[in-house]
Amino acid sequence: MRQEVAKGIPLVREDLQKRGFRANTLSEMAARGTIYRVGRGVYAPASGSVSEFFDYELATKVVPRGVFTLVSALRLHGLTDENPQRMTMAIPSTSHAPKTTLPVDFVYMTPALLSVDVVERNPYGTAFYLFSVERTIVECFKARNKIGLGIAVAAFKDAAARNMIDYSMLWTIMGRCRMVKIISPYLEAFA
Repeated sequence: MRQEVAKGIPLVREDLQKRGFRANTLSEMAARGTIYRVGRGVYAPASGSVSEFFDYELATKVVPRGVFTLVSALRLHGLTDENPQRMTMAIPSTSHAPKTTLPVDFVYMTPALLSVDVVERNPYGTAFYLFSVERTIVECFKARNKIGLGIAVAAFKDAAARNMIDYSMLWTIMGRCRMVKIISPYLEAFA
């Protein structure tokens, strides 16, 4: 466990109990100031080196069924240099948003819509779930009034220039999300 704290890996109470640690070990470490509580059963090192996506790792531990979307997903795909002040995660509409101190906004989606077009990334040892590049672009256009049309257009243009888009998949997702009329003009311009 000391190695995990030194490496800046988020600690989850359930994982440590499976490995044979006492249930109150994390509480004792928090009282000493070695770690701090982020959410229910999730702790982070108080010092040490952490990855550039450490907040995303913590959010994944707090909301294991969450899927990163919008600008957060663009950041994880490398389609923006902007590091959003607040992360955005999609969660099932049948669940409640967890209480957390992390800067996370939640978007509710039906479980059927949430379970498609999801990819897994594992850059630093913690698996992130996020929408595919195509789905992320479509979601950005859906939320254009919230995040700004410029972000959606820039991400689409960058992804098209870097050949990151499967256009047949994009058309399928545009149809499923009812965004064909909105995105088609941009598709003609950038493809």
